[in-house]
Amino acid sequence: MRPYLRIEKPCEESLKNMHTIPEGKFCDLCSKKVYDLTKLTHSEISDIAEQNHGKKFCGILINKEPEQKREETFSIPEHISYRKNTFTKVAAGIALTASVINKLPAQTKDVAKTQVILTGKNLSAEKIQNKNTEGGEKLTASGRIVTSEEGKPVKAYVNLITISKVYSTETNEDGFYSLEIPQELAQEENYLLEFSPFSYNFDQKLKVFSKNEITQKSVIKLPDNGIYKELGEVSFGPPYAEENSVIFLHGKRMDYKLFNKSYSLYSSKYSIYYIPKPFTKFFTESDLVKDIFIVFVK
Repeated sequence: MRPYLRIEKPCEESLKNMHTIPEGKFCDLCSKKVYDLTKLTHSEISDIAEQNHGKKFCGILINKEPEQKREETFSIPEHISYRKNTFTKVAAGIALTASVINKLPAQTKDVAKTQVILTGKNLSAEKIQNKNTEGGEKLTASGRIVTSEEGKPVKAYVNLITISKVYSTETNEDGFYSLEIPQELAQEENYLLEFSPFSYNFDQKLKVFSKNEITQKSVIKLPDNGIYKELGEVSFGPPYAEENSVIFLHGKRMDYKLFNKSYSLYSSKYSIYYIPKPFTKFFTESDLVKDIFIVFVK
């Protein structure tokens, strides 16, 4: 998954009024370093976020091209203390994650002291394996991803998300994609797909498809979010889990505090698919769930 990156508070100060420094600019108006993120990779941006202890920092994103090498790195949030990745702490992070995977119970857990029941939607690998798929039909999700304004092709990942596994492909240079639906999922009524562009110039998009819709060629339009025109305060994520968040690590429920702690120790080892509130209904009817994290250790 491409990390979340936003300039939430654009700065009106002109770059011409700032001093050039090795890492970008220095703004005399607010006495802050302004990092030039234009040609940096995901890992390099993540390093800057960690250097700033996960707090927001000022950045420049101008004409940012989709040259990222699709690295999956994430930042440390403000409320989690920064830790250097020494051998001891890295080993501790791996050990903690391993113990979590082996010891956590399966699917049920109290959230905000009220039990949240997740309905259907591939709750576990065991449930998937027990499905009767004999004589099932082959389904293929296909279509094209383009810009909303000019209809130009967008290079992107296309991810079919379930709780226990994510099935992925990517578009070709012309924006076309084709993703065969696994046989074990052929009997599902609905499917959740994530369209994740290589470039930060466009937002990620989630879309639920019915069984009939999934077989039709879709045109997914991604609006230009204007980020390449701006400089200002940068947020880098995804956000961290809270009490009403639901986390699945390799298909098993995980406590949000334990997840945050492990993630802060060794974030680069995690692959996270973030499901915000509007799409939690795909997995549960409960209004108590704030968001869902589908998490895997690389």
